[in-house]
Amino acid sequence: MPIKTNQLKKSDTATNNGKSRSSVKKNKQKRNGRKSVSAFGFFRDEKFQRITGFSFVLLSFYLLISFISYLINWFTGGSDDLFTATAFRDILFDDSITANNWGGRLGAALSGLFIKRGFGAPSLLIGLFLFVWGYRLLFRRQVLPVWKTFRWSFVALLWFSVAFALVFNHAPLNILGGIFGHEINNYLDGFIGPPGTIFLLVFVLVVFMIINFNFRFGFGRKKEAGEP
Repeated sequence: MPIKTNQLKKSDTATNNGKSRSSVKKNKQKRNGRKSVSAFGFFRDEKFQRITGFSFVLLSFYLLISFISYLINWFTGGSDDLFTATAFRDILFDDSITANNWGGRLGAALSGLFIKRGFGAPSLLIGLFLFVWGYRLLFRRQVLPVWKTFRWSFVALLWFSVAFALVFNHAPLNILGGIFGHEINNYLDGFIGPPGTIFLLVFVLVVFMIINFNFRFGFGRKKEAGEP
């Protein structure tokens, strides 16, 4: 008869090897998990969030001051259009370049990027969102709901840029819509015409109000009992 003791020993060693391999895999997974947590854990660190929030609050005020100064200088004839003829490296390091903006060369460059080349006067909403987000991270309190402010600011940024470009299409007021608004307005003007652009803007506004405020048309409908 065959001897079974050796088979039992072999099976025992195989099970032990399987257990050791599984334990090694588990240890590797734990180590990888710890590495991933340590790599991205600083985003959840309270100190990092407070520093980030404080930076966003200061940045929001800096952008607000720079944007307002850019608009004032635009209408008074002292606008600084640095990005048109000056490289960004020269804006950072060339002290011979002067700017009338209250935010200096960097403030004038950012204003030209967001206001002239971007969305016009509605770019002020970028500062609003940064302030709301930074206040939330810094004080753990909400002035306004962060993501709702982001959604509303984003929609308002696009809508007002196109609307201002449609209404104020001659200099110097055309700065209010920015190049983005004028490009979109020119496309819509050729595609659906000025009346179609107006109808599209009204449609987007009404849809936004229905989704967010449950807006209802009151005319032509009788009020039911108990309805305000």
